[in-house]
Amino acid sequence: MAVIQMFKRLAASLIILSGVSICGVDPSSFAAKVHSPTLRSGVERIGTAWCLDKECSLMITNYHVAKFLGKDLVVNGETVESVSLATGPDDDGASEVGSFTAEVFKYATVRDLAILRMRSPMASKGMHGVNIFVGQLQKGEPVSIVSYPNGKLTVTSGRFDFADAVGVLQFQLSSPLAPGSSGGLILNDQGEAVGIVTSINTNNSKPVVFAVPIWSLAEFVNKSQPKAYATLFAAPIWRPDSSGQLASETPLHQDVSDRALPAGETNDFTIPEPNGLNPLPVLPSQYLTLATFSVPPQTARMTELREREEEKPETQALRQKAQALIGGMTNLIAVQTVTQANRSVQQHVVRVIDGQQVFVLPDGRQVNSMPDPKGAFVVPGSEWRDLPQTVGTNYRLPLRYLEERSEGGHRIKIFYFEATLEDKICGLRVKNFWKTWTGAAPCHGEVWTDADLNILRISEQMDLPPKSGLQSCTITILYGWLRHGGLTDRLVPASMRMATTKANTIAAESSTIFSEYHQFHATTRMMATSAETIVE
Repeated sequence: MAVIQMFKRLAASLIILSGVSICGVDPSSFAAKVHSPTLRSGVERIGTAWCLDKECSLMITNYHVAKFLGKDLVVNGETVESVSLATGPDDDGASEVGSFTAEVFKYATVRDLAILRMRSPMASKGMHGVNIFVGQLQKGEPVSIVSYPNGKLTVTSGRFDFADAVGVLQFQLSSPLAPGSSGGLILNDQGEAVGIVTSINTNNSKPVVFAVPIWSLAEFVNKSQPKAYATLFAAPIWRPDSSGQLASETPLHQDVSDRALPAGETNDFTIPEPNGLNPLPVLPSQYLTLATFSVPPQTARMTELREREEEKPETQALRQKAQALIGGMTNLIAVQTVTQANRSVQQHVVRVIDGQQVFVLPDGRQVNSMPDPKGAFVVPGSEWRDLPQTVGTNYRLPLRYLEERSEGGHRIKIFYFEATLEDKICGLRVKNFWKTWTGAAPCHGEVWTDADLNILRISEQMDLPPKSGLQSCTITILYGWLRHGGLTDRLVPASMRMATTKANTIAAESSTIFSEYHQFHATTRMMATSAETIVE
């Protein structure tokens, strides 16, 4: 009883929610109490769970919470259909961890996760998923911890401290947490998930919470729910060690055969093992699907040819940065994962030599364009390179600086471009059954940069003629930093989205993730690939 009374006193120091929101969202719409309806020694066993996917059919809590509650656990009184566990007594790095009830569980703390599949999606109860943070936490970064200590929905503020040698995150708290917080969700100022509570320190003078990192959650979801993974993690997750650098010590430079091969010819080149570097996106993945432009197209578009104005200094500087971006993306290898709207996934290697690319299929074949899947799909090509190259070197493309504003917690400079059909700057190839349409199209788009004009995002929309069979095509690319101790920091593509519309509805779309980067030295040039849209 003395222990229970102590926890009640500690809980009194927490901020209990009463109409509080995080980034304008009610925390009860994504976080819930997970508990066992069966009392043990007259006490209800409680933990925290939160919505992973949009429909909230999958919820996240801790391994030790699932084991602690037993087989008959429920979420806000709703039935859990099945439980998937990320760790266990036989897991690498597993150690014995005691609980507040003197029970001992053996598991790996960095993988202290469980996925709860609900019998009915919690969206019917007004719940929904949250965005996932794919970047790198900075020391002192403010966070909010949403949990259910003693069964009461609570938000506690804190700041990121560090990641230990195995990757477990530590956060300093404004006030201590109490039992029931395990499985709680840690959010940054943008309302993105940055960690999952695994244990607490109830020291009143220096309260601390320890958390499972998001990269561990991504690995677990990828293994246990591969279809959900492709939708939930639209960009690679940055995996830091205690120094904030990549955990892998694999060098970025790699010796690879430079022999150029015709399309379809094979060699002994295979997809690299997953030990390369993942880019660190600056902007979160939701900026791939941002639908609006800073300047409404209907008022900003050019309807006739006109004399180009002399470019301003900031525009000239942007072109130089775009050229530098292209220069830094030569002689690279990356794994490219493409997910279509029907959840089908294609994975292959993009191999770039002197800025030109080929696709390397899992069987080792090198081809100049991706194989055409059946159905209505958008197949990526070299847009990640072509768009910044157009911005950097095509001076017929009118560019103008619009404004500076805050986006995703960063100060962003925004440039706008537009081109007419007569400019013949933007074009596409559309394959529709046995017919193929290739041609130029009017287009408009934006280039987003940081304060130093480093390009972080490029978006483009092309308005297509009726004979193409489509209405428009939109391409958005996010760039991220590739950082390694032996290499100058450089920007590379992190993720890309392509979508086509027909009769004002999406006809086809795809999302692409670039990961596992390697670099090599080469002197041979290869043929560039061209993008196309397949609508069958």
